[in-house]
Amino acid sequence: MKSLLKIVLASIIGGTWYTLNGVGSEVVSVGIFVLILFVFFIRPISFQTPERREEYIQRLKTNYERKMALQNKQKEEQLRLTQAKKERENKKRKELKEQIKKYQ
Repeated sequence: MKSLLKIVLASIIGGTWYTLNGVGSEVVSVGIFVLILFVFFIRPISFQTPERREEYIQRLKTNYERKMALQNKQKEEQLRLTQAKKERENKKRKELKEQIKKYQ
C-alpha cells in the first residue's frame, strides 16, 4: 500500500510539472517522476549503536590476532623443519667424511 502511494505521489508531481510547463517538457517530467521514485524507495543509512560497533571492532581484532598467531605458528614450524633438514644434511656429510677417511 505504501509503495502504491509513493508511485501515485511521484506521478502526481511529474504530471503537475508537465501541466505547468506545457508540451515541451515530457522528458523533464518523466525524469522528475523517476527521480522522485528513486528518492522514495531508497533506504536511509542506519547508524549502529556504539556498543554494537565496539563489539564488531572487537571481533575484527580477535580475528586478526588469531590470524597472526596462526601465521606465527606456521613460520615457526617452517623454521623448525628447515633446521631439522640442515641438521640431517650435516649429519650425512659427517658420516660421508668419516667413511671417506676410513677408505683412504
